[in-house]
Amino acid sequence: MMTVIKIFLATAGLLVLAFGLGLLWVKEGREDSSLEILMKGIVTAFAAFEIAALGATAANLPYHVLALGYQGVVILTAAGSFYVKRSILRTLGKRILQKQWKSCVWYLPALLLIVFQVYVGTVDTHIDDDDAFYVATASTTLETDSLFQYSSYTGERMEEKPARYVLSPFPVFIAMLSEIYRMPPAVFAHTCIPLLMIPLAYMVYFLFGRFLFGKSRKKRGIFLLLIAWMNLFGYYSIYTASTFLLIRIWQGKALLASVFIPLLLFYLLKWYVEKKQQKKMWYLSVVSLALALCSSMGIFFAPLMIGVSGLLKCVKERKSIILFYTILLCIPCGILGVLYLFVK
Repeated sequence: MMTVIKIFLATAGLLVLAFGLGLLWVKEGREDSSLEILMKGIVTAFAAFEIAALGATAANLPYHVLALGYQGVVILTAAGSFYVKRSILRTLGKRILQKQWKSCVWYLPALLLIVFQVYVGTVDTHIDDDDAFYVATASTTLETDSLFQYSSYTGERMEEKPARYVLSPFPVFIAMLSEIYRMPPAVFAHTCIPLLMIPLAYMVYFLFGRFLFGKSRKKRGIFLLLIAWMNLFGYYSIYTASTFLLIRIWQGKALLASVFIPLLLFYLLKWYVEKKQQKKMWYLSVVSLALALCSSMGIFFAPLMIGVSGLLKCVKERKSIILFYTILLCIPCGILGVLYLFVK
């Protein structure tokens, strides 16, 4: 029972901090939903850790310096955000109280199926061969209080840092979260990560449903139910998004495929459809850093997706300035690509 309470309190605290970070992106007069604010906060937390971990690794700082510094900055930033954006919070609270909750019954079948998937992923734990590196790296980080200085396979000190994983330090992020939850990384990865990340993936699908079907909660509920149902039967290959979501979500590449690539696609679709979105789309560079944290493949996929979308939008609106904006959005991952050549 105490373990359940501990997980609940830690999760609630992280959600509050993420919501505070998400408020940084909200301006007075805009009607961002609570889910959008939370999602932006989560992405901001991932992107900030990518930057912090890269700096700490380059400076050969101990792990605890990175963890304490990052957590301190996030807590102070979120607290400041709640204070500065308190008028937006009041407006958001009024909107929530005035919301018609009866029509949300259309989400109930999908919600039950999602809860079932989370339960199975948490209780019936799958052991994957890749855990020998990803989970072991998180454990090595805590045991040695270092960042990519010791081999997760042998425990020996490495002469060179692994370029792919230095630029995508998701195992270090797992190590930090496991400390917050007061659990060993192996236990945390196989129990709490599905509990956190599977619902996160369906939040992204929910945003897609609202984008595609507008205010029709019936259609959005059916859409979410179909997605959840298809994921149940998606394990026909080890490479499908459903496999990554339900079987090995604690790995960075799985989170990339299941959550952040769909999320980036969602924002790119909004950018393409809506006009005068250039100023709002600077947030795409933050999303690209979140992709980079999960996997080195994200460093490649993010600028590719942004570049293609920017080219299509340029042709659609016949404005060459959009290509300039697109290039600027790709700069963060471009810098990481150049760093990979030097680290390698």
